[in-house]
Amino acid sequence: GDREKCIEVGMDDYISKPIKASELAEVLRKYQTIEIP
Repeated sequence: GDREKCIEVGMDDYISKPIKASELAEVLRKYQTIEIP
C-alpha cells in the first residue's frame, strides 16, 4: 500500500488521511529527540 511505498523510497514513517490526533501524537513521540516534562 501507500505506507510501504513511502518507506521504500526513504520516508521515516507514514500517516494516512484523515489524520487522528492520537495517531499523530504517537508518531511524533516516536521521533521526539527532546524530553518534554
